Amino acid sequence: MRTRTTASVLLLVGAPLVAPVTLDYMREFLAVDVCLDSGGSYDYSRSACDTEFGHEFVPYVDRHPAAVGVALLGLVAVAIAVAQLARARQRHAA
Repeated sequence: MRTRTTASVLLLVGAPLVAPVTLDYMREFLAVDVCLDSGGSYDYSRSACDTEFGHEFVPYVDRHPAAVGVALLGLVAVAIAVAQLARARQRHAA
């Protein structure tokens, strides 16, 4: 029972840390994709499509290092929770 409680807490803490960063990354990914498909260049400093000038790619982690760090901590928490639940299920099945 204690394993489930710990896993639940890890999931409740980890998932909210991962979700906002994932949603922000996907929103930006789609904006860049639409921009490139229309022949533009994405300006990461302004978060806008530019059809006149070319802009260098700047990785998400370079622009949002704290957010990525928090998301990674959340991902580790979720991974530990899933591993604990899987181990508990194996013990009960044996």
